[in-house]
Amino acid sequence: TQGSLYHDILKDFYAIIKNKKDFLTISWPETENLFNNFIEEKFKSSQKYGLYSLLWESIKQKIKENLLNFIKEDLQTIQERGFVPSNFEYTINSTLNFNGQNLTLRAVADRIDKSKDGKECIAIDYKSKDKGVDIEKLIFTESSLQPPIYLEILNKTDNQIFCSLAELAFITHKVKNHTRSLSLEQFNTIKNKFTALLSFLGDLAQKGIYPIYCENKEYCNFCDFKDICRKNHL
Repeated sequence: TQGSLYHDILKDFYAIIKNKKDFLTISWPETENLFNNFIEEKFKSSQKYGLYSLLWESIKQKIKENLLNFIKEDLQTIQERGFVPSNFEYTINSTLNFNGQNLTLRAVADRIDKSKDGKECIAIDYKSKDKGVDIEKLIFTESSLQPPIYLEILNKTDNQIFCSLAELAFITHKVKNHTRSLSLEQFNTIKNKFTALLSFLGDLAQKGIYPIYCENKEYCNFCDFKDICRKNHL
């Protein structure tokens, strides 16, 4: 899918900057030139996903435009904050206790940005499309649970790093800012509500109940599981 391709391209491109350049000093023209050379090689090694050549060329151009716009905004944010992308597809897991029951949480953050001294971090998850709603609505009505999970796990007392912020970064976005951020202070105000939600979902999972969430039936046209899905029972 395009979403997976976005993730893969950003991971590989940011790794190049990390290993060969400096996120805090690299200029946009240099970044743009580096990306243009990188993306052409990346597309050469990518499959066409069974698409006709003309359609694939159109999709490639749109992906390139979207990513250039995103990277330009993202680089500006990185340089303003002074937090450098340091880990990619970073696995975090922990066992938490909810109402006397242990619940094991495991997540993979698309990116971890660290402060200069390495003692503070920001956890980031990429999203391909923005719905233009605030972070709390994304968490509680759109099932975007990554930001509070990252803050909960990364700030356990036995961890070596303090996570002050977790955010969703949108490749394309409807509002001015390309990110929706959840600070630790904001998380603490919704923690009880979030804990109750996790406890509820954990209880359902233990009973073998997995509710179907289908926000757009058009997704069924390309879903790998459409033939076995229970969507008709909704």
